[in-house]
Amino acid sequence: MQKTITPEKMRSTEKNAFAAGKSSLSAMKCAARGLSKAVFAYVKFGLAVFICGGGGNGGDGFYAAKTHIENGGEALVYYFKEPSGDSLECYRELKTMTHAENLRLISKASELQIPKRAMAIVDCLFGTGLSGEVSGSYPEIIEKINSCGIYVISCDIPSGLSGLTGLPLGSAVIADETITFHRPKQGLYLARGREFSGKVSVCPLETRGLMTSGGYNVLESSDIARLIPKRKESAHKGDAGKLLIIGGSYGMAGAAALCGGAAFRTGAGLVRILTEPPALSAVQALCPCATAAEISAKSVEEGLLWADAIAIGTGLGMKKSIYDTALPALLSEKPKVVDADALNQLAANPQRLNNAVITPHIGEAARLFAAHGKALSGETVNDCKTLSELYGSAALLKGHSSVVYDSGETYINISGCAGMAVGGSGDVLTGIIGALLADRETNFGVGIAAALGALIHGLAGENAAGRIGTRSMTAMDELDGISAVLSALGR
Repeated sequence: MQKTITPEKMRSTEKNAFAAGKSSLSAMKCAARGLSKAVFAYVKFGLAVFICGGGGNGGDGFYAAKTHIENGGEALVYYFKEPSGDSLECYRELKTMTHAENLRLISKASELQIPKRAMAIVDCLFGTGLSGEVSGSYPEIIEKINSCGIYVISCDIPSGLSGLTGLPLGSAVIADETITFHRPKQGLYLARGREFSGKVSVCPLETRGLMTSGGYNVLESSDIARLIPKRKESAHKGDAGKLLIIGGSYGMAGAAALCGGAAFRTGAGLVRILTEPPALSAVQALCPCATAAEISAKSVEEGLLWADAIAIGTGLGMKKSIYDTALPALLSEKPKVVDADALNQLAANPQRLNNAVITPHIGEAARLFAAHGKALSGETVNDCKTLSELYGSAALLKGHSSVVYDSGETYINISGCAGMAVGGSGDVLTGIIGALLADRETNFGVGIAAALGALIHGLAGENAAGRIGTRSMTAMDELDGISAVLSALGR
């Protein structure tokens, strides 16, 4: 599991380390070596164009260019301000390694010329210290980088991207790869961060004084194997968990069936689906491993006695009578995941929940906010936290980088792909989380189950995209992806 850091926290961490006697120049060179390693891995002995600003990122760029030359590569360096401090020392060392024509001080975009044989651009313009919008000649320079068609590697963070919010500060470099230092800056993963950052790799700094607490949690595939044990050979289907799904209606039977299928693929031992009478036959046909029954006060009561966990809302529809029948399950103490039409009904009839995680997309979240006379702020973490507080539950706010908030802990999910932007994906996620909540061996809380479920779901989508491409994917393909992901981890 990774931990993120804010730009402000990173600055204070470095300041404290340097005040304790750690060398700022040594830290800069360590970062630069990590950057140079990534550059060499891509271009080998080819030409890399380094574009350096006037701050610490520029110093990283100077020393990374020097290291690239020492490794046998070629470097062309553009810079926009005369360096000072540690950056000046790195510049001087670079100057001894290359010809003067390969070090070019420029002031405008027209002077930035990228040779056709260049294999990569190394973006070292701005770091996380940037606070205002990109201005002057820099938007044009960034546009030139983005339109050149060459692989782009960014130093610490793509220039112009907010390390706090993940939003571009006017203009931002679109990187293919970002080498970030010490910890990933939270803006790399929030909002539009992943769109600009490309593949993110973390380069540790060789400074023991850089100890940092706090930050958001980012689960990785290794955490699946760490948190989900192998099933015992003597396991009974009841041990694997009993999940009650309340959902499906006329025209939306597939939603409940996808939820049930995802639950089985994630490891649920038994699934029971309560659905509207017109959908019953279709649900049973589409998810034959589950049992199914018509939703009624009696079947809900019996289901609550039987189930280890509940998934409610997928394809439920907006009939008030059906929602009222399902209400005892929504208000029960059983661990539950609440999605789709159950959220829309909750927005129309707001109340606090027990032992639940709500999983809205942005439209559903807006309705849940409006029910309390509030509006979304646009900052995902804050909005997710507010949802949790309003409804007394954990919250998973779905998006390009989904965020989970529960009892002071925040998780960011960075798995997934564009192919998952199809109908039914949310139903699959609900089934995954439901199965994790039902598992008697793990006894996951609602927050960690949601975070782990989002990770598994995203990896399943990536697996499906690798097999058939993003354009042709459906939610059904994600089911096979779940099996592939868990199987690859020995689960």
